[in-house]
Amino acid sequence: MRVRVLSVQAALIVMVGTAAHADGTALPPAHLAERSSAAGPGKNGCARVDPVELENTHWKLTRLGGRAVVVGEGQGEPHLVLRPERQEATGSGGCNRLFGGYRLESGRIRFSGIATTRMSCPAGMEIEGEFLRALAEAETWKISGPELDLFDGNGEPVARFAARLPECVR
Repeated sequence: MRVRVLSVQAALIVMVGTAAHADGTALPPAHLAERSSAAGPGKNGCARVDPVELENTHWKLTRLGGRAVVVGEGQGEPHLVLRPERQEATGSGGCNRLFGGYRLESGRIRFSGIATTRMSCPAGMEIEGEFLRALAEAETWKISGPELDLFDGNGEPVARFAARLPECVR
């Protein structure tokens, strides 16, 4: 019986030790622990990601200016994803899909050609409008732990986002 327990433990060690990134490169066990011990549980037991990269991360909108973003029942989650392959920004304003371009240069960010689909939703349209204005005003950015802040030309915060694990994205 003891031999069987050790075999299961050895198999678990091998499975953890052979984890890999999506591109196939090895993922060290320390990094696995770092991802899973992120900033703590969020909604539905999901954790936010920490540490994170600006690009290829699902950024959930949590604040606009100085106030919290509250998503109503049946409303989508406002979010943003920056895709470096084509310098493409995609996401949702909570009702409509958004898409456009972005450029990173010397610690600055500029969004361009941001457009949305044209559906009308019973709630959340004001948040969506403010979100689009925040993207238009954004000039600089900063990541602190699992959070991304966008600032206008005067250094005032226009939007804050929290990184989300892929399994937490609905």
